This record gives sequence, structure tokens and C-alpha cells, in this order.
Amino acid sequence: MKRIVKFGILLISIVGIAQGSWMMFRGGPQHTGRSKGAVPDSVGFLWRFKTRGKITGSPVIDGSGTVFVGSEDSCIYAINPDGSEKWKYKLDSPIYATPAIDKEGTVYVPDSTLYAFEPSGKLKWRKALRGPIRQSSPVIGPDNTIYIGEFAERGENLFALDKDGNKKWGFKTEVSVLSSPAIGKDGNIYFGCADFYIYSLTPQGRRRWKQMTRWSIVSSPAIDNGVVYVGSIDSCLYALTTGGKLKWKFHTSGWITSSPAIGSDGTVYVGSLDSCLYAVDKNGKEKWKFKTGGGIVSSPAIDANGVIYFGGLDSYLYALNPDGSLKWKLKFPEGIHSSPAISDKGVIYIGCNDGYLYAVGK
Repeated sequence: MKRIVKFGILLISIVGIAQGSWMMFRGGPQHTGRSKGAVPDSVGFLWRFKTRGKITGSPVIDGSGTVFVGSEDSCIYAINPDGSEKWKYKLDSPIYATPAIDKEGTVYVPDSTLYAFEPSGKLKWRKALRGPIRQSSPVIGPDNTIYIGEFAERGENLFALDKDGNKKWGFKTEVSVLSSPAIGKDGNIYFGCADFYIYSLTPQGRRRWKQMTRWSIVSSPAIDNGVVYVGSIDSCLYALTTGGKLKWKFHTSGWITSSPAIGSDGTVYVGSLDSCLYAVDKNGKEKWKFKTGGGIVSSPAIDANGVIYFGGLDSYLYALNPDGSLKWKLKFPEGIHSSPAISDKGVIYIGCNDGYLYAVGK
């Protein structure tokens, strides 16, 4: 009987991990930035957790509520829901990207290589690719295939690995991949590249199409209802069909390195270095824009009530109502590059350039 009870507890634990609320960059493989959690109307700082370097990547959350975040101090941190440290592991290089968690609870962390950790913090494996990994964050397919881009010149710069770290394939581009790949519901992979192109690949690594922009792409694609949205340093937000046809492009007056989020009604939200967050309808027309006091590189997140959250280089975390009006803003000690992650319980987790991870809620 005791063995059955223990097995049941283990099963619940595994299922809990698999049902995490924000398990990779932008919340899930399609990178929509939508959360099931509703943030309370009145919020404040719940806690902050100190690292020894800037946090420019973004946190992820597993089913137990554990938060994982990397720092430029070269450590990956696992933090309990109450803000206490669960474990940390020192890597070889600063961490600029966002970890990812698969449905078995394995945590994948990129620095100059890719690491896989058990939920307990034990290192499972590490895989050195052809060059270092910078901003590209891993995305995990339904079969636990890991896709990630790397920072290197000519050669294979987008990789697929199995859950044991074995290379399945590599795709050649002319220059570095800083964009984080996304996976459509069709199973195909979408990403931007510094060679000015947006690419789509099959799950086997064959090119389906590429679409040219006018400058490099750091923004990561978001996919919804058969449309791929991605920003470019040419200051435009692009909308393409999953078949590669350009539907429209929307002009801002600043570089777009922020990744777009997509509301349940199809509205696309994206930040720009012109200090504005833009709301664009599904036909490419501006609905509204919100002016902040500095550039926006943080990628917005949307809660269950349609409220939009993002950080600014002006040191504020903003909450905007769906009509573009300010709901609230919170002052941080320094600028924010990190993007918010929203738990199912409505808690916002976000990193800051002051080296702290913050929890915001009620």
C-alpha cells in the first residue's frame, strides 16, 4: 500500500511539472505570450531574489511553481514560489537567453553551450554546438525535440537535438541566429536570422520557405491562427501566412527587437525602441500606441483578462488595459530588458538590470 501511495505522489509530481504555466520563452511553442493566469487589479512587490549579474533573459515556471532564470553572473537559479533559493548551478559563460522546461521536467539552459538539468538541479548532459548561444532561447516540440539558434558565421546555426542531447540535424544560414525559434501547430519551425530573412523549416530540417526583410531579425516569431508575426530591426512588424506569403507589414519609427504577443481577439502587441508599445489589428492597422519614457526591448505578456504587461528601459513595469490606457506602473531600480512571465496564479516574474528577479502580485 505504501508503494502505491508513493507512486501516486510521484505521478502527481510528474503531471504537475508537465502542466507548468510558462515553460519556455513567451509561454509556449507558438510564442503567443498569453497566460491563463489573471493578475489582480492591485499589485505590489512580493519579493526579490538577488543574483550577481544583470538578468536580461526571462524566467520560466514549472508546474510546482518553481521559477528558473539565468543571470549574467553565469549561474542558473531555481527559486521557490516564496522567493527562497532551491538550487543554483554555475555555468561557463554569462546567460543571456531564457531556459526551457520539457514535459518531463528537464530544464534546458543555454550559455556558450546547451545544458540539461533534472528538476533537482543535477546536470544530465551538456552539448557544445558549433559556436556560442547568445539570445536564442530553446523551444521544445511535442516529441521533446529541442530547437535552438547559435551565434556564429556561415554554417549550421539552427539545431535540432533529441532529449538526450544528440544532434538530429543542423540548418545552414549565412550568419548568426539570435531569434528564438517558434513551432507552429503544423509542426513546422519558424525563426528570424541576422541575414535579414525569416525562415520556415520542416521538423526534419528542410527549408520550406524564406521571406526577406530589410534588416537583421532579433525578434522571435509568434504564431496564431495560421499567421506568423515577427519584428525586424528595419522597424517593421511583419505578418506572413504559415505558407510564407506576406500579408502585411506595420511600420514603427524604431528598431523592433521585442517579440510580439497575440491577444485572444487577434490583436498583436509589440514594443519598439521608439519608446512605444503598439497594438495592431489582424489586418495590420494601428489600434493604439502607448508612449513610455524609454525604448522597449522587453516582450509583452498578456493575462487572462487581456491586460498587457511589459518592461521598459525607463525602469518601469507597465500594465495596460486592452484599450491602451494605463492600468498601473511600478518603478524598478534600473532598466528592464527581461520579459515578464505570468503564472497561472496571476504572479508576474521579471528580471531587472540590477541583478534581481522580482515577483509582482498580491
